[in-house]
This record gives sequence, C-alpha cells and structure tokens, in this order.
Amino acid sequence: SRERALRSIACVATAAQALHEEGIVHRDIRPGNVLLTDAGGKLSDLGLSQVLTPGATVTGMGDIGSVEFTDPALLQGETPTPAGDVWSLGATLHWAVTGAGLYGELPVHDPLLTLRKVYSTPPSVHADLAPELSELVHACIGDAAKRPTAGGLADRLYALVL
Repeated sequence: SRERALRSIACVATAAQALHEEGIVHRDIRPGNVLLTDAGGKLSDLGLSQVLTPGATVTGMGDIGSVEFTDPALLQGETPTPAGDVWSLGATLHWAVTGAGLYGELPVHDPLLTLRKVYSTPPSVHADLAPELSELVHACIGDAAKRPTAGGLADRLYALVL
C-alpha cells in the first residue's frame, strides 16, 4: 500500500540519517536493500558504505541494477556525500510508489547500454504521482545543495502517513 511504502522509506531514511551522523554514507540505497518489516523497513547491505574520511577511496559499485538508484554525480566520479544517499532515497521512493524507475525501462542485460541511457536521459518523475510526493522526489534528486537531509525526508514522509 502507499502508506506501507511511505513508512518503509521513512524508516530507511531514518537509518541513513543515523549513518550520516556517524560520518558514513551507504552508497547503495535501492529497493533491493530495503527489508520490509511489520513496523516499516530496514536498510540493509552496508557492503559499499564509505566512511567520510579524507583520503578514503571508493572501492566499487553495486550490480548494474543499482545504477538507476545512484546519484549521477557519484557515477561521474564525485566524492560520495550524504546528499548522494538522499538522491538514492528519492529514486527508491519513486520506485516504491510508482513501480517505475526515474529512467524508464533500462537494458539491464547490457551494462554499457544501461550506463549510456542513465548518462544521456534526465531522470523523469512519473506524471501521475501525487503532488506532495512529486515535490518530495524532485527535492531529493534536485540540486545537491538544496536537498533535504535523510532525516528531513523521513520527517516529511511520516507527516504524509499520519
């Protein structure tokens, strides 16, 4: 249900905020790493997490299916930040409530074509998305300096559920 999807993403955003407060970015927030529970959701798979320490390096990417949930700035080599996790939360929220990705159908059978489509296609929010959710997804995938924190996203989602 819409309520369960919003509650689950809110729980995951709260978990991401806790990581951010400890100086860690998850780097792989996507539907496959959201575990549904009776109370909402849990964020799993910290395998690509990175501690935000000067001199730390990026050690890898998730599978090619993760690309559509990854901040394009990170794909272009920029340093991972909490704002990148918020982009991923927005993409995951969009998928959870529409069943569609921000880039439409991707040719996941061919990693090169998948990357090419993500690089060449601007993310598009589903036209039928409720205005309050559309605004929230746009805030998450917009200008990194203006994105909400993960905690702020969680608060806004919880307000929509209540």
